[in-house]
Amino acid sequence: MAAPLDATARLDKLACDLRTLHQEYVDKLQPAYVASIGQQKAIQRSEEFCEKQVRHLLHNLVPLRLQLARLKPSEATQMHEQERDPCIINAVNKLDSSAAELEGAIKLIKRNLPAPSGKYLYLVLGSVRVSMPNNRLKLNYKIEYENFKLVVTWALLALSVICLCRGPGTRWDPVLMFGLVWFHCTLTIRESILKANGSNIKGWWRMYHFLATGLSGVTVLWADKEGFQVQLRSCFLAYTCVMLIAHQMQYRYQAGMLYRLQALGGNAKVNPMEVTVEGVRSLLAGPMYRDFFLLMPFLYAVYLLQLAMLYLIVELINSKPELATWHAVSAAVLFGVMFVGNVLTTTAAIYSKSRTFLPDPLHLFRKFH
Repeated sequence: MAAPLDATARLDKLACDLRTLHQEYVDKLQPAYVASIGQQKAIQRSEEFCEKQVRHLLHNLVPLRLQLARLKPSEATQMHEQERDPCIINAVNKLDSSAAELEGAIKLIKRNLPAPSGKYLYLVLGSVRVSMPNNRLKLNYKIEYENFKLVVTWALLALSVICLCRGPGTRWDPVLMFGLVWFHCTLTIRESILKANGSNIKGWWRMYHFLATGLSGVTVLWADKEGFQVQLRSCFLAYTCVMLIAHQMQYRYQAGMLYRLQALGGNAKVNPMEVTVEGVRSLLAGPMYRDFFLLMPFLYAVYLLQLAMLYLIVELINSKPELATWHAVSAAVLFGVMFVGNVLTTTAAIYSKSRTFLPDPLHLFRKFH
């Protein structure tokens, strides 16, 4: 008789525990979940309203600024500026400054609203929303992106050194080539996600990784041909090594920026997506100029090797046309476009940083004359 009684007692206890859990579900989890769904819908409605307001305000602000620009004196009419009412000139300048400040505030809000994924992400991922709801998630994703680049570049750098030491025809060559294709292709996807979340990354750097993906694909198909193995393999591996070392230096630069963003914590003025290879916020600029200009020699070394690869490929096409397949022409075009775009964009970034870091010597002259 004891066994049935024990079983009944255990069943009663289990039934009591189940009722307790069910009551907690009814009292706590279910209402919290319903409230969460309601808040999500309210946030979605609020975001849709903000998007409409942003489009409306920018649509009306652009023609207003154009009208103000027409009222401002041009260089051709500066000699007659004294004939105009200085009060009107000051009023126009103040209005234009206010309009510019308003436009900047609206665009800042626009950057923090959910953005469409873009055609490339739609093609790769489908109609998946990749927008992140808060700056903490954006910062974490940015940190994970930089750590991903660090780990993969170390692995690819080790592979490149192995290929250089083993000589032509090693079985590690195709592993390295496919690794470069995968790395650059993954970067294009991750950078598109960053862009959809308000990243300041320049269009050229995104285009550069698309070009690098294409170049890596061409190299995969070309790597076993005689023209590449005999004439170009060593220089290409040297270029790959220097490029990956430059990625390591970029990681140091970006990691320093992200560390400062984490240190600033909840500062609403700081957007984690503003950390890019070409941009430094004035709020964070001080100690990072050193790392920025330390990075430049490595980047220009990569660009010089791109130019060297272009020269060698053109030389191969001219001297041994029988070895110059379509891969050579495609690689030459890609190396040429990458070299020109990189040099122009990086030089413009250096000029911009120099103007930010060093005061304009003619500023006071323009201000008081």
